[in-house]
Amino acid sequence: MRKLYLILDSKHGVNFSDQARRAAWNPERATLDSVYWAETTVHVPLSWLAFYMYGTRHPSRYLVEAFLGGVQFVGCFGYYGPEVLAYLHGFETSWPANRVIWWLGVGCVPLVWCALPIALTVRAVLKGGGGGRGKRKKL
Repeated sequence: MRKLYLILDSKHGVNFSDQARRAAWNPERATLDSVYWAETTVHVPLSWLAFYMYGTRHPSRYLVEAFLGGVQFVGCFGYYGPEVLAYLHGFETSWPANRVIWWLGVGCVPLVWCALPIALTVRAVLKGGGGGRGKRKKL
C-alpha cells in the first residue's frame, strides 16, 4: 500500500527510500498526518459503533451513520483541500503527473468518498434520523 500511496501523492514519500532509518517528522506531511489521526481516533471508532448498531438493529443507527458520513465528507476537504488550494494559487502540487493515475486517485475516488456519505445522510433523514422519533419512510 505504501508504494501505491507514494504514486498518488509524493508527500507520502518522506523517508520512503530508507525505511530502516527513522526520519524526523516532516511538516510537508502535516495535512496527511492530521487526516490520518482523525481517521484513527474518530472515523474508525465511529465505524465500529455503526457496525455494532446495524448488527443489533439499534433505532439510532441511521443517525450515527449520517454523522459518520459527515466526518467522511469533511475528511475529503481536509485531505484534498490543501492541494486544490495550492493548485488554484499557482503552486506545485504533489499529485501524480500521469493523467490516468491522477484521475483514479485524485479525480474519481473523492467523488465516491463524497457522494456515498451524502447519499447515506439523505437516507438517514428520510428514515427519520433514528431514536424512534417521527415517521419512517421505506426506501
